[in-house]
Amino acid sequence: RYDSTLHLDTSFGSGGSTTIGFADGDAFLYGMTLQRDGKIVVVGAVSRSPSAIGIVRLTANGVPDADFGVNSDGRFESTFGTTYGVGGTDIVEDKQGRLVFVGGERTDNVYEGQWFVDRLLGGGATDAAFNGGQPLRFTIVQSATLYSPHPCCVALQSDARIVVAGSMHRDGTQGYYFAIARLFDNGAFDPSYGGGGQSYGDMSTQAPNVMSDYPSSMVISGGGIVVGGATQLSSYETGFSVAKARIDLLFAADFD
Repeated sequence: RYDSTLHLDTSFGSGGSTTIGFADGDAFLYGMTLQRDGKIVVVGAVSRSPSAIGIVRLTANGVPDADFGVNSDGRFESTFGTTYGVGGTDIVEDKQGRLVFVGGERTDNVYEGQWFVDRLLGGGATDAAFNGGQPLRFTIVQSATLYSPHPCCVALQSDARIVVAGSMHRDGTQGYYFAIARLFDNGAFDPSYGGGGQSYGDMSTQAPNVMSDYPSSMVISGGGIVVGGATQLSSYETGFSVAKARIDLLFAADFD
């Protein structure tokens, strides 16, 4: 952690940083959120066979939080019973202190995958109120599982509905659309959004093909869902693109 002058904050962790891992394999961090109480939660993947989602919660001063995890060591790790593995990409705290996280589940050992959404209680236990206590696994808009489409980002609306953004395989290519799913608090798809709670489209009319198999960020603001990422115009030209979806439909006509 850095202070306001961009120097390491020596009051955090050990000399300004904290390193924490998992005994089962190397850990890779992909998402992070700051809880309202100042605690820091990170999510990623643990490289094991099969791979697992790893979540770590630190206190505000960078120490593993003893109030989180089955071993009271600030860690959560699970393969969720998958055959080929799963990894986390983003996480957010809701108003009740529960942790909603997203990631990708491999459905074979090469290129195929699907979206994965789940929620933990504040102490790291499974939340039985979300999808009957089971992770929500699905192919977005019933699309192909080729080239491992998966969500990158999760955000919460003020009414507690869960919005997830990520990639959807573009038929006949190795490219992707960007896609959005919206869920009720209990993990069911919200039919008032898009088609059955899901939608997809081109990130940009100039460079439509989403790169790197997923968009990279999402915010909910001003009555819309704003998604950003890298897109490809040709084999040699890439750039940043931002798209805005309305809360109820796919594209916002007043966003250019």
